[in-house]
Amino acid sequence: MDNLNKYIPYVTKRGLLFVAGMAWLGTSGFLIISGISNIIFNNTALAIRLGIAIPTGLLIYFIIFRRTTFKYLERIFKMNNKKHFILSFMGIKGYTFMLVMASLLLITELYKVIALEYIFTFQAIMSIPVFLCSLIFFRAWRSYK
Repeated sequence: MDNLNKYIPYVTKRGLLFVAGMAWLGTSGFLIISGISNIIFNNTALAIRLGIAIPTGLLIYFIIFRRTTFKYLERIFKMNNKKHFILSFMGIKGYTFMLVMASLLLITELYKVIALEYIFTFQAIMSIPVFLCSLIFFRAWRSYK
């Protein structure tokens, strides 16, 4: 069993902040590419959809994501060990929520339960708070000593 432990990637707290920033940035990149590029490609009511997406995304960030991000930062700062598993920046609850949301998005896209233009608008809305969260993690990574 000890032989397997040397293959498990561990990082410092600062490295964990960077990995978290990259994970959130990658997620926001996917949402931006998928959501906004499809909104721009399908030009119907472009200004209205982006006009809804930007303020709603900012509102969702300030109501939900900002508090959640600071909980994750607090979780990282309170960790005791010197090195931590590379994906330990979120807990089981966070990963479960992420898995459920990704599955719901995939199912609604595949089976077209909801019109795709609404899904793309939702993705554009969600890309904004996720991107802002990644910036918070990068700021914490840059300033962490």
